Amino acid sequence: MSNSLKTFLAGVVLFPLVLITNGAIPGYMSPTTAQVFWLLGFSKSFANFGSLYAHNFGFPDPAAISFGMSAALPAAVLLKIGVSPANAYAAVFAAWLAVAFTGAFFFARYIGVGRPASLLSAAIWCTFPIVWQNNSFSTLALGIALLPLYHLSAMNVVFGRLSIISTLSLFITSFISVFMDGYTFMMFASGLSIIFLCKTMRDRNNFDFFPRAIVISFSFFASYMAYALYEKTTSFSAERIDFFRGWGASLEFFFVPTAGILAAPDFLGLSVSRVQDDYFGDASTFISTFCAGIALVAIYGVVVLKERKFLSIVFGLIAAAGFYMALGPTVKFLTYRPAGVSQLMPASYGWFETGNAWISEYLPGFKNIRASYRWTALGMFGAWAVFMVILASGKLSINVRAALLVLLLVFNIPSSQQLHAYTHFRGVVNEVTAEVASWKPHFRHGETVAFLPYGNDFLINYIASELDIRTYNIGGDKNLAAAMANWPDEMTNVGQGEITPEFSIKVKAFLESGKADAIVLPYIDLLGAAHEWPAPNDREKELSPIAKSLDAEDRYDAVFTQNYAIIRLAHGLDPAGSLSVWNTMPPINLGKPVNFVTGEIGENYLAGRGWYPSEPIGTWSRERQASILVDLDDIPNGGKLGVTFSVFTPEHTCTTVEIRSGTAVMLNRSYCGVSGWISAELPRAGLAPNGQLDFVVDQLRSPSSFGSKDTRMLGILLKSLTVIK
Repeated sequence: MSNSLKTFLAGVVLFPLVLITNGAIPGYMSPTTAQVFWLLGFSKSFANFGSLYAHNFGFPDPAAISFGMSAALPAAVLLKIGVSPANAYAAVFAAWLAVAFTGAFFFARYIGVGRPASLLSAAIWCTFPIVWQNNSFSTLALGIALLPLYHLSAMNVVFGRLSIISTLSLFITSFISVFMDGYTFMMFASGLSIIFLCKTMRDRNNFDFFPRAIVISFSFFASYMAYALYEKTTSFSAERIDFFRGWGASLEFFFVPTAGILAAPDFLGLSVSRVQDDYFGDASTFISTFCAGIALVAIYGVVVLKERKFLSIVFGLIAAAGFYMALGPTVKFLTYRPAGVSQLMPASYGWFETGNAWISEYLPGFKNIRASYRWTALGMFGAWAVFMVILASGKLSINVRAALLVLLLVFNIPSSQQLHAYTHFRGVVNEVTAEVASWKPHFRHGETVAFLPYGNDFLINYIASELDIRTYNIGGDKNLAAAMANWPDEMTNVGQGEITPEFSIKVKAFLESGKADAIVLPYIDLLGAAHEWPAPNDREKELSPIAKSLDAEDRYDAVFTQNYAIIRLAHGLDPAGSLSVWNTMPPINLGKPVNFVTGEIGENYLAGRGWYPSEPIGTWSRERQASILVDLDDIPNGGKLGVTFSVFTPEHTCTTVEIRSGTAVMLNRSYCGVSGWISAELPRAGLAPNGQLDFVVDQLRSPSSFGSKDTRMLGILLKSLTVIK
């Protein structure tokens, strides 16, 4: 039997340990729950329409998957041929883990490690908690697992003979990386930069720098531009620096494991209990970052090892860079979050600044890696790579090498709670998919549906694709923000997660607009239900009476189920237009001064008339013409209506404002650089008999064009109305 065949068979025997540790065994385990539905929703929609965009949710524009395309596409194929969702997701994870395991093996072999040690080293890498504890973030875990493969392709270009094969290898891995996960794409780019810089500095007089630099630059530029073109943007939102602090790793997380995660530390009493509410950020900062063993081995290698010193220094620098960035902008050690304080961390709670805040605030790519602790993956890769150099150097005896390999592998074995969680996850996925399949008789193929009130509806991706309907709703915070920019007023007017006194009216206006064939009132939380099933019907008491009252009206029919109600126009009726609903509302009572601030003016007076929801300072117009309806009976003959408003004219820009009533233009003026309030007095004699006032601007502007994160288009800010006798 050849050595290659022996190695392959040994790998086949060892690889199931990787699958078990990651919960990726089709037919028995699932790596997670919520992300299964988020990603497979895209996969199912890809299969439904034969497109790289999802057309079932995020309507009206096709939705781009923000990360995970490298896994979503093969999952789409599996779903198309009839593989169940739970098995499709687990199978895709298993396949990519096989690629990662193989890549880690060949990375070790490239360094010069023997075959048996390379297999064990690959298993160690793929079973680190930094990999499988990030399964809840879907393909982030796969991107971390693939880091050795990514860097192997980089080293072939930097150290090897530049060839078509090495060039294509880097090009392909760059594309896989950017479409797998943005975090690990940046780690790949950072690690490669360190390798290339060190090689350039060492061999600056005998190194074909430019051809290799061109290959590297082209591979990363082409992959990034392909991603940006797919996402239809080159600008990706960044978070406040306090977010980076909150999600930075505290120093003790690296060296003291968290109880309930790893079997060996729990058995030996080395773990400590940690509760998310005690720390800034969330639990992911401490459940995935334990790395004491590999970090100590790497420190030994960098300090003591003399053979192959260059590689140990290069990988040591990668490890140092990763761990440095993982700390976030502020060093934390036994740093606890006081009760009532946000998960975001002000600098005052830390020990001292690390000095990397400017990187996270200003450098492209880096400023989007808001969960700083995830840089631990790059640090651990660098440490693991130093370990590979130690194994290849022959510095340690065979017994010591074997002991280290076994010890590191044993310390990666998950606790029994983790393994039971994987089987539970599969059960949840199967229960949810069976539940959604039972909804099909209540929905019509291709109809447009709105689930109200909307939120970060993770489960919607799968629901809409499985039912083959179109819905405005979508799961994922980035996807939700992108979809909301194109939603009709009828959708955004509802408000995220809000059930206001005007909710029923908004449902009717939505149906009458013709922009939705059906409105679903879900009794369950469509984010929470993606994590655990059965989900509680927490909103049934609020939403069921609304559905029943609508069903009692002749124009609407309702269908009631255990988990939701569906409202449609009665059979045979056509939409009458949303204004048919809003025009039935009484005009604004002017018996006392009217303030257009939060809590002072009912939404029913503004919805459907071109206004955003009220704010503490007033109400912004969202269209070039926005209107209100006032009760003229409250204005005496000869009296006037006083209007207080402002205009969005930043940086000395100018806007022309008209106030009309019927055919009469009651104000027409250009305002420039407005910083305060404007008052106007409108004679009662000039007001139209129906009491309608139209506020017209010649253009809308967005604060985002002037350095703000607010992407709304704004016109007039209406503050108050007062009767002047």
